[in-house]
Amino acid sequence: MDDIEVILSILAGKSDKETIEFLQEEKLIRKCGVCPNCHVQRRLVQNKHYKGGYGARCPRCRKFSKLIEGTFFEDTRISFHRILIFMYLWCAGLGQKEAGDILGFTSQHTKVDYYNFFRDICSHHISTTPGLFQFGGPGVVVQVDESVITKRKYNRGRVVPEVWILGIYDTLLKRGVIEYVEHRDADTLTEVIRRHVAPGTIIYTDGWAAYRRLAQLGYIHRTVNHSANFVDPVTGICTNAVEGYWARLKIWLRRHGVMHSNLLPSHIDEFMWRDVYANGPVKETFGNFIRHIKNKYPLP
Repeated sequence: MDDIEVILSILAGKSDKETIEFLQEEKLIRKCGVCPNCHVQRRLVQNKHYKGGYGARCPRCRKFSKLIEGTFFEDTRISFHRILIFMYLWCAGLGQKEAGDILGFTSQHTKVDYYNFFRDICSHHISTTPGLFQFGGPGVVVQVDESVITKRKYNRGRVVPEVWILGIYDTLLKRGVIEYVEHRDADTLTEVIRRHVAPGTIIYTDGWAAYRRLAQLGYIHRTVNHSANFVDPVTGICTNAVEGYWARLKIWLRRHGVMHSNLLPSHIDEFMWRDVYANGPVKETFGNFIRHIKNKYPLP
């Protein structure tokens, strides 16, 4: 917590101009650049009509230009330094209510919107980094299991369908991937497994029939009979690691109250992002997040 308080004091103590300059140096917003008409270097000048309180002004023609077009900050409604603090609190794992209370946010929409923006960065990074969830290899044990996240139920006459996901967990890397599956048939499950698991990998599953063809696809397939044991007493084969992964995910989703929400996919993306990029000090998580914002909103 001391680390969080130190960084927060630094962020909160920045002036508007210092915040703008920090964002420019990090390439999160545009630098002042050269005036296209006068070919003179523009300067950072205070202007209350521009978001952030500053714009780039040409000293010759005196025209202003925006610094935030095409950036993460383009549609902001709050000050830039408050966004940075809110972002840092999100990186620290605080819920939107707790983080919003620290900053004195009274609007629920503001808190929800920015946490949605943050999760969008997670989703974008996951979807555009295909090698992030490549697992296994000769001699490596990967555990695979499917799980239902929401069960079929009736809500005021509306049927809420079951949502099934497939989990793949690399016991060497100690992290996994989660994918939605519309069906639990062999074609569907093996297609997901082949996308994420290298040939020659040792795969542990339960006895679900859809996994039976894995040995024909270049994997060393081992099973545990869950109707008899959670851990095979002879071979030690189990799926405890991937089931522990499920447990962490479901605790995460219940904590945020999104088990039956249309925001469920983005929360699962956030969970996977944090599993890879939020294992160290908060300032490292913050640095990772800044880098991934720049990947989604690249500036020259």
